[in-house]
Amino acid sequence: MFGTIYDRIERVKVDANALRDGGGMAEAWGKAAGRALRIARVFTQIQMTDAELAAPGSEAHHCGDDHERMGYSRVALGQRRSQHGRSHSSQSRAVSPRHEKVQLMQFDLDLLRERVFTKRDKIASDYSIADPADNPTAFAAQVIDAIDQRPAENPLDQQVTSDAVFRAAVAAIWSSGTDWKVVLRRRANVETALHQYDPEALANDPDVTVATLSPKLGSRFQKAHATAILKWAERLAANPDYYQRVICAVGKQLRSAAEPARLTDGELMIALAVLFSEGATTRTPVDSVPARELKAPGMGIAISCEFPRNLRWSGFKPDVHITRLFDHWAAIHHLPLAAQRTRAEEIVRLVGRRRREDMITSVQYALAGLHHTPADTPASEADNLIWLLGSYIEPIGAETELPYLR
Repeated sequence: MFGTIYDRIERVKVDANALRDGGGMAEAWGKAAGRALRIARVFTQIQMTDAELAAPGSEAHHCGDDHERMGYSRVALGQRRSQHGRSHSSQSRAVSPRHEKVQLMQFDLDLLRERVFTKRDKIASDYSIADPADNPTAFAAQVIDAIDQRPAENPLDQQVTSDAVFRAAVAAIWSSGTDWKVVLRRRANVETALHQYDPEALANDPDVTVATLSPKLGSRFQKAHATAILKWAERLAANPDYYQRVICAVGKQLRSAAEPARLTDGELMIALAVLFSEGATTRTPVDSVPARELKAPGMGIAISCEFPRNLRWSGFKPDVHITRLFDHWAAIHHLPLAAQRTRAEEIVRLVGRRRREDMITSVQYALAGLHHTPADTPASEADNLIWLLGSYIEPIGAETELPYLR
């Protein structure tokens, strides 16, 4: 059945392309047919993999069952230790044909851009984009520029001032649980209070306190945010070369300790986020930085991922929108979250938090984002597109079955 649909859609697409010179209507039909073609491919793949798994007693049959059990329900339920043994036993099996197909999944960034474009005016207003583009690709580029997280080529080789570190920390903390339009509306006033992100000037200003700063933030957690921001000012005032002395030094030591299993920049960003969200232990392989400087004020794992992204690192942050959509895609498209379990354990163990099951789960989501981002696209860009999808187009309870993976 799907093969017949596939052939018909191919013919429609050819006809539409032939008419494209005739005007916008033909072009619209061409785009619609192209999208239908992709959907038909998904259905065809599903039919093929179901046939592969249908043979009772086959290794592929059993491995496929394990994959469905692990890929969604375990991550969604927190992957309790009682299930951990089953995770390892199934990972040791031979990879099934179905698993091979799933491993090749990548996010369909074109579809994500098209979906984000459906809320163009709202997003443009929230992000102060004065002249929003009239096509999905150009508009997505405008939003990514407005978010201002274009990655550096070599983040450990950057020279970053304490003012820039402070700005990145404030943005990560303040934006947590706060509409970005609120941040933009209040930012000028807050920047004045923060002495334009000069941590030394702020730390020596007795007039700026939690009581005076928190109302300016206007966020749901404004008191906690103000407290964390002022602690960051004190830390950076006492450590004026914080990026090089702490972030780069710790990053290089973690990378060295991970050998021979080398950490990519995206994985190193996650390892740093775990460390800064939780602090060091006696097992943390870092000896040049005092332990008290390795717990970032006001930052859990998601904010600790956002912080280095604001410093031009590229990666995923496992916030509520990302984890919710990944769980949904694991259920309906078999996004293989469990495939990241072993690597997640290695990273969490590296920074000295081997028993933190919640950390392992968060790292799995972040690793899945890295793994399924097309190679020619920064992970932060894919993350932001998926976050926009979850925040504006498919909020909780409004998830669809569109094929965002291909």
